[in-house]
Amino acid sequence: MYEPLYKIREKGRFGFINANGELVIEPQYYAVDEFYNGYARVHLNNKLVFIDTKGRLLLKHLFNAVGGFEGELARVQLVRLWGFLNKRGSFVIEPHYQDAGDFKQGLASVRENGHFGYINPSGGYSIAPAWDMAADFSEGRAAVVKNGKLGYIDPEGELRVDYRYEMGMGFANDIAAVKENGLWGLINKDGQEILPPKLVLSEEQETLDFYEGLAVIQHHEKYGFINDKGELVIEPVYDYADSFNEGYALVEVNGRYGYIDRNGNLVIAPQFEDAGIFSEGLAPVRRGRKWGFINKKAQEPIVPEYDEVLPFRDGLARAEKKGKWLYINQAGGIIWQEE
Repeated sequence: MYEPLYKIREKGRFGFINANGELVIEPQYYAVDEFYNGYARVHLNNKLVFIDTKGRLLLKHLFNAVGGFEGELARVQLVRLWGFLNKRGSFVIEPHYQDAGDFKQGLASVRENGHFGYINPSGGYSIAPAWDMAADFSEGRAAVVKNGKLGYIDPEGELRVDYRYEMGMGFANDIAAVKENGLWGLINKDGQEILPPKLVLSEEQETLDFYEGLAVIQHHEKYGFINDKGELVIEPVYDYADSFNEGYALVEVNGRYGYIDRNGNLVIAPQFEDAGIFSEGLAPVRRGRKWGFINKKAQEPIVPEYDEVLPFRDGLARAEKKGKWLYINQAGGIIWQEE
């Protein structure tokens, strides 16, 4: 397990602190990403490079674009071509692909000579290039596109769901959302329909993602939820709804935001001008122009006094007040603040 680190800003440059507010990596970069699997991407001389949790640079190369480390390898773009780097900063798979995805379930999609296939961590093809597009594997299936239509293959490259869809998501809980004739439905891993395509999603949504077994759907400009069997479990009566997290979902009623539980019960009445999802037992809410946090009893352990906030992560939340960054704990105590 990696010690959580938090991005900070000082005099326009970025570094990282630990959960105690202690400086770990000096603010020295003009742009940085959050840490993922022990590494973060930082901008150096208008290029990208990785740093580890001690701030050490993998400086053998500077890249135009990089992915995150998945297992032991990360995809990187050197000039125009993609290859894969290990955690020592050395190429395990030399850059010669026109495009590349992350390694998932032991395979990564790559494009060579205009077609996508899948390679293993040694760089050999496990599935020869044959597709116009290819997504990551999840639960033993990957979405692939040929002649404008999407289907799904297994790790041996065998077609398991015929080419017929306009779009398709990755599998989760043995189901995937697919789009046909402009409508979304659900299929299982053998391509059998669990829910025929009949759902219309908003332009902002455009995906059918399941969180805690439920997915947001839209019907006649109102939002509700279905389960992973395609059954309507919460009627579409809300002006807006976000995904479930920690048992609660954010909903909008007449311009105000509140929360429902998995049974559709309104557990926190719509009363906020804006709000976010629950994370680590607290949710960001806005009253007037200021943000604070509530718990699941609608109590306000952190009163609205901030101009912006992010959800809690590993015990801390980043906030902004009068143009300055700070980190607060769940009691509202300030752990670090920008000078």
